Amino acid sequence: MRRILLIVVPLILIAAGVWWFFLRLTPEKALKAAFENFSRVETIKNVRITTWDVLKESGGQGLILGKRLSFSGSLNMSDPSRVMATGTIGYSKTGKIEDMEIAQTALSADRAAFKLVNVRGGTEEWFAENSGTSTEDRWFDFDRNTLLEKKLSPEWVAVGDGSDLRSAIREIGLDAWAVPKEGIIEDYNGRRVMTIRPDPQEYSIERGFVSLMAAWFLRDPTDMEIHSASQAVKSINEGDWSVIIDIETEQFLLIQGVLPLFDEDDNAYGRRNVEVWMSGFNVPVAIEAPEGAVDMTPFIDDAGPGTFTPAGERVLPPLVPAEDERDAESETAP
Repeated sequence: MRRILLIVVPLILIAAGVWWFFLRLTPEKALKAAFENFSRVETIKNVRITTWDVLKESGGQGLILGKRLSFSGSLNMSDPSRVMATGTIGYSKTGKIEDMEIAQTALSADRAAFKLVNVRGGTEEWFAENSGTSTEDRWFDFDRNTLLEKKLSPEWVAVGDGSDLRSAIREIGLDAWAVPKEGIIEDYNGRRVMTIRPDPQEYSIERGFVSLMAAWFLRDPTDMEIHSASQAVKSINEGDWSVIIDIETEQFLLIQGVLPLFDEDDNAYGRRNVEVWMSGFNVPVAIEAPEGAVDMTPFIDDAGPGTFTPAGERVLPPLVPAEDERDAESETAP
């Protein structure tokens, strides 16, 4: 028996040591695996993105709700230069949920289609007057690139193709962009929950942004574009971030952040809340332009449509801090 123990005990200790140093799930390993897996994702069956702003009043005495943008549906990112989506999009200029304008949307490789669900009169009138039809239960669509150039930003139209962007994503090493904050990892209904922080000491996030822009534009970014990237990175670095990671799939289920917003002089004027829930990775997602949609491309100009068009919104792309919204509204209440 003693001889057996002399053999078995060291083997158990060796096995325990191997598990502890190489196989034990640590916050660092969980986060690294989630980033690596996410960089290879091509489709997401279920995604819910919500972003809303809380801004300082002009006098600096209180807080007010800013714009709110949301999307719920499916994404196809097999070509990251032309991400496709289908689902429901919502926009509120006031940031209040009761003011949300809602439409179904289908973003294919070449078309951007919308079916109005709950919108303000000005938006509905624009579609009805220019199309000469009723907006009830009818799809309207635009040439995708024209819509981006005229109503959002020409910079949203990629010059590089999907392979250029995939190469850039692989090279920048997303897994080195963040580390677990204080090494904390908690159990949450069988899922790993951790708070993370950006780690620019390990890898320059700004350099990664510039690499992605170079792949997107197929040219060196301008000084203005580099400055914009620098401001975005400053906001990311100074934000508060947390994630939920599924232990079995080693994929992110939730990415949540509260980011400070800076003006051109680097003065903070508010914060942006971002929340992304995801599930159903790399399952088939078919996205096609709706048949029979009314083409509204010829009517795009600087005058309209109405408030539904989220011009200037940048999707960053709910742990809804409801207390943030209540705080903002209470500080503005009489």
